[in-house]
Amino acid sequence: MTNWERGIQASAELKAYLAAILEERRRQPADDVISVLATAELDGEHLDDEEIFSFLRLLLPAGVETTFRSTGNLLYLLLTHPEQLDAVRRDRSLLPQAIEEGLRFEPPLLLTAGSRRATPS
Repeated sequence: MTNWERGIQASAELKAYLAAILEERRRQPADDVISVLATAELDGEHLDDEEIFSFLRLLLPAGVETTFRSTGNLLYLLLTHPEQLDAVRRDRSLLPQAIEEGLRFEPPLLLTAGSRRATPS
């Protein structure tokens, strides 16, 4: 069931929250994406607040799909390879390697837009 009023209220609250951060970053830029957006300039033009808010609204959920897919893939791989799961349980320092191997063996995305080509060396 969709609750439009609740969604509109949440969007307004997010905008108010981001507006305070944006104002602060305009006064005192930091090493973050909001500061980059606040200070970006192309041909003398700056992004207006709505453009920045729109970008940030898109950015918030950007990593969700890949994160939940890669987490699920790693869990599946460890559960179907109990010797690897036992190794990670015995030595937690292996976890970064297990994550990297899970991403290599079962990537979260099967297709990306655009094309990549090897260049001659």
